[in-house]
Amino acid sequence: MEGDYILYVGNFGPHKNLSALLRTYAHLDKDLREKFSLVLAGRRDEWTPRTRHAAGQLGVGHNVRTPGHVAEQHLPALYAGASAFVTLSRWEGFGLPVLEAMACCTPVMCSNRTSLPEVAGDAALLVDPDDREACEAGLGKILTDELFRAELQAKGLARAKDFSPGRFAKSALHALKTAIETSR
Repeated sequence: MEGDYILYVGNFGPHKNLSALLRTYAHLDKDLREKFSLVLAGRRDEWTPRTRHAAGQLGVGHNVRTPGHVAEQHLPALYAGASAFVTLSRWEGFGLPVLEAMACCTPVMCSNRTSLPEVAGDAALLVDPDDREACEAGLGKILTDELFRAELQAKGLARAKDFSPGRFAKSALHALKTAIETSR
């Protein structure tokens, strides 16, 4: 991707609440919208045209890019090039894109709903996706406050390491051993 951008990665279904992300972006300071485009990456589906239409209705369609599905080998570069990763999802099973962004040293702002607070811990800016002002203020702070952005990057990188495959395997093995020992 060329230029500075805010990134979302995922599908375009209603539970992802892209309407809130688009509204947040549309209400950012004009100078920030001119500097940062909004990239919505994910497989094109029945919801993609609706999302593009909503961006147009909000007057930001020219600044919103929908590149479609991004191959797995290209995702790290996409994440690493972003100035911020944002998801205002209403429901998540886990929230892998949050961890992927953190692993690529990208500051994250995400919804304070479902599994996302547990996944992100204190390494992301958690916001109520229904509080437009909080979403706008949070994204604006990430984009303009160098110290805050650097803090989120450092915390995010450390948090992503907590979810490494090796650490997960050790934790799962420990849980299995404990279950076996207590069942005897």
